[in-house]
Amino acid sequence: MKRKSRTQDSLRVESPVAAISLLVSSNVRTRKAYLCTHSVSIQQSTKSERTWTCGYRNAMMLCSSLGSVPSFSNAVNNSINDLAKVPGGDLIQGTPTISYIQWLVERAWKMGYDREGASQLRNALVGTRKWIGTSEIYSLMHSLGIKVSVTDFPQPTGPDNAHPALMDMVESYFDGSEAEFQEAYSASDKCFPLNFTRNQNAGVHDTERLPLYFQYQGHSLTIVGIECIEGSGARNLLVLDPGTKIPDSITSDLAVHLQDEKSVTGALKQFRFPESALKSKSAYQKDLPDKEDCVVTALRRAWK
Repeated sequence: MKRKSRTQDSLRVESPVAAISLLVSSNVRTRKAYLCTHSVSIQQSTKSERTWTCGYRNAMMLCSSLGSVPSFSNAVNNSINDLAKVPGGDLIQGTPTISYIQWLVERAWKMGYDREGASQLRNALVGTRKWIGTSEIYSLMHSLGIKVSVTDFPQPTGPDNAHPALMDMVESYFDGSEAEFQEAYSASDKCFPLNFTRNQNAGVHDTERLPLYFQYQGHSLTIVGIECIEGSGARNLLVLDPGTKIPDSITSDLAVHLQDEKSVTGALKQFRFPESALKSKSAYQKDLPDKEDCVVTALRRAWK
């Protein structure tokens, strides 16, 4: 993607991921960063939806990144005629609506995916406000021919209830050292930190990797990249949070957020999920049990 000068009057970008890429490129403290495909569209929950729709909105963001995958687009388009009896069941710019996702998950259950989870939800989602999470995302994607892997971090892997292994997994997924991470993680026997060969290439890297679905107790996010900070070595997940209101200017007039270091930092704040955020004293953790399940779901470029 061609970089544009921050001094021009306005700057429109095609997606929030493209905006994040330019923001981290302009951040003097970023040593390296990796971003997923720019095709991800942002899906934000309305105020009245925020208590139950995060799973659906993240599913919609995952689906938006899959438009070029033939098995996915064919499966979605072939089932659209079955939605006549589902209120609100439709595609918006190729992305299924919440009602459509509910119907697709029910269809996955009927295909035999996650019978236990289906039973817990009484085999019914359409027209309800029932939450969905990792197992429903897994069933949905596999039923549409998308291979999905789930990595579960049931307990902290660092001091103060931190999750460095989770951050390692995300970093390796985006930077190409995933095989080395998986080998080290499988052989770790719960001994951390992990020792594996990491990609040390500095700079901002735009990749064609698909986004990750990140579930922790009470909420879920879409991970679109990772950022490593110069000097301290701290890492930030770069996320799209359905519950965070992102101003239209992020894509329609990004130049206003690139004027100076303060503007860049302020704009990045709404996309950063720092490594410290899952520690016991953080706002994310303080009302949660000490032993917290964190689950990362990866969509693969391979499909049936």
